[in-house]
Amino acid sequence: MELVRHNDPAWRAKSDHIAHVSLEQFGFPGLAEQLWLKKLENATYQVCCIPFRAYGMALGDIVDTTPDGATIIALKKLSGHRALRAFIPMTISGGVVEKSSSRINEAISTLGVLREWSGSRHVAVDIPPDVDPVDLVNVVQDEENAGRVVWEWADSQRFATLLSPECPTCGNEMDAHDRHVRFLLPEPVLAVSGQENAPGTWLSHSTPHESVMMQVPGAGAFVRALLPIKLEQGHAITYGVWLAIDPSKLQSVFAAWWSPEYKDLKITGFLANSIPPWGMLGSPVEAIVRDPDETPYCDRSSDPQLNRVLHDEWPHDVVLNTQAE
Repeated sequence: MELVRHNDPAWRAKSDHIAHVSLEQFGFPGLAEQLWLKKLENATYQVCCIPFRAYGMALGDIVDTTPDGATIIALKKLSGHRALRAFIPMTISGGVVEKSSSRINEAISTLGVLREWSGSRHVAVDIPPDVDPVDLVNVVQDEENAGRVVWEWADSQRFATLLSPECPTCGNEMDAHDRHVRFLLPEPVLAVSGQENAPGTWLSHSTPHESVMMQVPGAGAFVRALLPIKLEQGHAITYGVWLAIDPSKLQSVFAAWWSPEYKDLKITGFLANSIPPWGMLGSPVEAIVRDPDETPYCDRSSDPQLNRVLHDEWPHDVVLNTQAE
């Protein structure tokens, strides 16, 4: 297998390990990149170079490897850094290569960030989270517009196992364990001819996805709420649901929603979406504001099943294998 190597890794002094990452998933069959790493606790490693070809990774990210430490198989934690990469095509020759690389180098130096060159045509630049790269981006974009350079962000594609090793408890990817699932419409609205476009319908915003309230003739009045479900080991799935409320209360909810009184808002209604695997459509529920910057949360219910769902902790596979799309 052919290797892309780093001859001068950005954090050479702190690195103590080298592993490969396959580039086949990024369209480079038979090619792998050799990354410099620092061994950490729990058999994880920190990336100590700026990837030239691997996508979804950057300097300082935490990765996992095969048991022998030879191959990177998962990206465990993001550092907040980004990698900007620029390449001068082989069709460009002579002094133009030197002129373009010098201009890019000058912009990098002005920005005060780390870089790695692969030959005279390919550069990978580290952009820390507290650095604004706009001036460098303007330079490489000018070079690209002139046909002298192509450039990209390394996170324009994700690593295949980005933050997603399998959970040993349920077998689902780990990044499926903390999700928000937002229902577009209340189920009673789905039964109405024309649905949210039915004559006389009112939405708080331009579309149902953006709206936090709606009233649909023949279906009723509805308000958005969050319904969190606690999973074992500290995870949670949060559903963005609709609550059916008394239409006479909609005006007062609307008046409080964007006022200082919002923090004290309490909404009494009925669940207007089915929550898998339990269903519970039509169950009574009370929602309260836990954070003034967030939608109200379903807090308690007189229905024993819904109250258990809101307050108990559930096995992963009970919820993750039955989520709504």
